[in-house]
Amino acid sequence: MTKPLRNKLDDIEAMLVRGHRNVELPEESFVLWGLVCGFLILVTDHLISPQYFPDYQVRLAAQIAWLGGVLGGTLVLDCTRIRRRRLLAGETVSFAQGQLRKLWALILVLGLVATIGVNKLGVGHHIYAIWLLVTGAIVFSQGLFSVKLLEAAGLCFLAAGVLLLVMDFTAPQSRFLVAAALGLGLPGLGALVHLQSRQGQHE
Repeated sequence: MTKPLRNKLDDIEAMLVRGHRNVELPEESFVLWGLVCGFLILVTDHLISPQYFPDYQVRLAAQIAWLGGVLGGTLVLDCTRIRRRRLLAGETVSFAQGQLRKLWALILVLGLVATIGVNKLGVGHHIYAIWLLVTGAIVFSQGLFSVKLLEAAGLCFLAAGVLLLVMDFTAPQSRFLVAAALGLGLPGLGALVHLQSRQGQHE
């Protein structure tokens, strides 16, 4: 193989590696989303309750505004932080990562719509299963362009969400289970992904 051709192949391989790395999420993103999700699961029902919002329609609107504001703000914060981190490393955010963030935003909006639906149907306690399904869809979509571990984790979150719907747990039980799954599970998943990435670099 001639040297110019070898150099071109090396350049292409380096570009693919950089593109793949840009799709991977830093461990801090998992911690951020885990803390935010766990916080929302635990406090939302206490902050937006019939005691403070007696009217049902006003309470539902406040819940959507609260969830949408916090989740949307977290998404913007995470995207901004990752973009700044890439720039400092002399990299750019890949096209796939940008499209994934748009998909994340769409899935979050669908989660908010589903929240309205379960409340309208009088099964508001299913909101916890809904957000477990939302998390599963987001994690799985990230895994399609990143490490396979995220695909498996996303499927586990989806299966847990379906199981939560089928078992029909009470609201306090569902709140505790989902808060633990997201508040502890996402940071733990980030640590595993980071460990797997480091092991791959040393091989």
